[in-house]
Amino acid sequence: MTKNIDTAEVEKFADLAQRWWDPKGEFKPLHIINPLRADFIASKLELEGLEILDVGCGGGLLCEALFDFKGKISGIDAAGPGIEIAKEHAKLNNKEIFYRAITAEELVDDESEKYDVVTCLEVIEHVPDPQSLVSACSKLLKPGGSLFLSTINRNPRSWITAIVGAEYIFNILPKGTHEFSKFIKPSELAFYMRTAEINLSETKGMFYNPITHKAMEKNQKIKGVLFDLDGTLVDTAPDFILSLNNILSRHQFPNLDPSIIRSNVSDGSAKLTSLGFGLDKTDPGFEALRNEFLAEYKINLLKNSYLFNGISLLLEFLSKQNIKFGIVTNKPREYAEPLVRNFSELDKSVVLICSDDISEPKPSPQGINVALEALNINNLECLYIGDHINDLDAGANAGTNIIACYYGYSLCAKNNPYSCDSANNPEDLMEIINRYI
Repeated sequence: MTKNIDTAEVEKFADLAQRWWDPKGEFKPLHIINPLRADFIASKLELEGLEILDVGCGGGLLCEALFDFKGKISGIDAAGPGIEIAKEHAKLNNKEIFYRAITAEELVDDESEKYDVVTCLEVIEHVPDPQSLVSACSKLLKPGGSLFLSTINRNPRSWITAIVGAEYIFNILPKGTHEFSKFIKPSELAFYMRTAEINLSETKGMFYNPITHKAMEKNQKIKGVLFDLDGTLVDTAPDFILSLNNILSRHQFPNLDPSIIRSNVSDGSAKLTSLGFGLDKTDPGFEALRNEFLAEYKINLLKNSYLFNGISLLLEFLSKQNIKFGIVTNKPREYAEPLVRNFSELDKSVVLICSDDISEPKPSPQGINVALEALNINNLECLYIGDHINDLDAGANAGTNIIACYYGYSLCAKNNPYSCDSANNPEDLMEIINRYI
């Protein structure tokens, strides 16, 4: 079996092994965030007596912290020198912790379904195959066990703080400790978990400041709210239903059931055209039919669309709380802008970002990041609200708090992989937002 290790990464941490327990050395950030991580894990479970495995344990910082909560602790790491340091430090401190120099994938052969808790913190960005590691961690858990994963989000802020700041400006970490391309977005981590058949129960952000050397959970009060448009603020389905069935009739195709069209509105014009005519995007004539559908939709754009009940009150509530709002949509501007201007409540938005304003639409965080600049707030001060998995992925990738709208077109509790707040109606949104402010 090919080992899921990056030899350069293993050698890098092996060379640093002697400095694992120096709180002022290269691992200073880990010493600072370690209590926060251990306390978070302990707040979720009664650890006493549980079999706990830390994957990628390094010199044993987390293992020793969890030992203090009276768990039965084991630690594994591919870097042997770090394991030896962990053993020595545990012995000096009279902590009975079992360490092995082995990978998670290798351990599965001997200890499948052994552990009540598996932790794997800031490790998956250092291996060639993150999916393999997440799946191995899952296999090491007893049925019903708990897995704690953490990684560095691949976004501009992480590049500035973890690489430019920590490695080059403040020299907290050796240069080359991190590679930005290996950082993992929350949506990617959620995908790895789904593939490994792990149920995501909670997500939590943490921020480390390389200037002040402080670590904090992301509990900052919000100063702005960003919304998706179709299916979140405005019910545009009636006009999509009218437009698609009009061109189906024109071409002597049977009309589609309105409920089928409605449930696919958030997937865009290509999906609706494909559903209506039974064609693939590569089929001859597909683009002509899609363009005809869009032209028909542009005619009917404002005929039957309406604000979801409760949106006006919600936006009035935000205004009274001095909370700015904006809209980030995958709808092209030629359709989105007239729709927004049609409703006086929406026309008060500070910013409208459409798919043709940026190079990468949702689930990329690009549109949200541009909107954050316009609102003059950071991602920790913002909520992103939407009714499609791409909306949640975009918000998670941008590092904002996210809210799932179940009253829209496609999201529901069964297909939402995030443990985020959810709203069955706009009145729920007001209650949820109020908790953040």
